[in-house]
Amino acid sequence: RDCLLSRGLGDVYKRQVFKVPGTREWTESYKFHFGVDRSMVTTFLRPNISPGLFADGKMGKHGTYQAAIANGANGSTYNASRPTANFAYVFSPLWEPMGPYGMGFSDVEYHARPAVRLGGTGLVAPKADVSDTADGNPENTILRLSDGTELAKAGALGPGVTVEFTDQYLVTVDFGLKVRGTSLSFEYMFRCLCRLQATGGTPSMSRLFQHGGYLYVGHVWPKHVELYGRTGFATGEFGTGWEAGAGANYFIKGSRYQRAVLEVLYYDDNPADNALTPYRAFYSGTAIQLEYYVGF
Repeated sequence: RDCLLSRGLGDVYKRQVFKVPGTREWTESYKFHFGVDRSMVTTFLRPNISPGLFADGKMGKHGTYQAAIANGANGSTYNASRPTANFAYVFSPLWEPMGPYGMGFSDVEYHARPAVRLGGTGLVAPKADVSDTADGNPENTILRLSDGTELAKAGALGPGVTVEFTDQYLVTVDFGLKVRGTSLSFEYMFRCLCRLQATGGTPSMSRLFQHGGYLYVGHVWPKHVELYGRTGFATGEFGTGWEAGAGANYFIKGSRYQRAVLEVLYYDDNPADNALTPYRAFYSGTAIQLEYYVGF
């Protein structure tokens, strides 16, 4: 049951389960993305949903924020039953210094003057459980090595070694620009999995540093047709995966809420995995995707 409380800095929502605001692309609804779904690096590094206390509000004239104290960065199955007493703490500010930026990445509104969005995220999750607590849930975020291997897999970091917990730190920065139908979106993410705790021996390394980013560029011709290109990569101690693609959005009746998408996407040495997207860990290949979206 949701509970709304008034506070000086904004509105605080207490929810059973909600999206942990870990990256800008993850926070934005998928229906406002350039293509069919989120990027490789976001799929690889983002948090998941979790029970907790969530807040959002204004900061000054042009700023807003999101914040959370959640039952872990990947707590979709915790509810009242938790494997640890540790939380995830998140703060994500956003600044639009030149006026309203609008939703999503495309300039469907056709800004006559440049609109800029600057933001970032900081997430701290001490002693995070690395096991797949929501086995079979395609949206579950599983911590992986940069070659796609599950961190919790026996032997991932040494013969007989099984990693059970890690301190997780995630920092992101993002930038967006919209003007006269043209838009550019960029985000870079840094993740440290520190103080690895394992059974069966000592891990071959004490921490993992993973990072990567994406870049999207598109142009909308009077409210209906948008052509775009996208690229990105994710890297770490065990390898680098990258992707590149292009596509077209057709905004039916000039609305974000009724859209057809055709996209061709190539990726190589992909470390991410999500059954609802074309990303499969360890795979390289080309995906041709077609989607028709109707929403409100």
